[in-house]
Amino acid sequence: LMTTGGVNAQLYATDPGKILVVTHTMGLMAGVKKFVLAQPEVDYWEMDQKRQYPEGRTEAIDSDEKRNKRELELGWRKPSKDEQKKEKEKKKKDKKK
Repeated sequence: LMTTGGVNAQLYATDPGKILVVTHTMGLMAGVKKFVLAQPEVDYWEMDQKRQYPEGRTEAIDSDEKRNKRELELGWRKPSKDEQKKEKEKKKKDKKK
């Protein structure tokens, strides 16, 4: 759809639910951003570590914490060492109860 609209960009799935967009022409990123944010399933657009949201919203639908937890539940990624340590500690506390 973007190519039909005159925007030539390469898209790469980097992680589940995340896409890296590469353009080689100056000024095209604004068109890509506008297109992406117009899609109903898009939560936010991030560029240079700054998030922008679809019209009418000022924050993400899910927090990063909730998003990370869901990624673990779905098996999209493995828990970090810190997350594994916290889980072990939680299980120990639950056993003592």
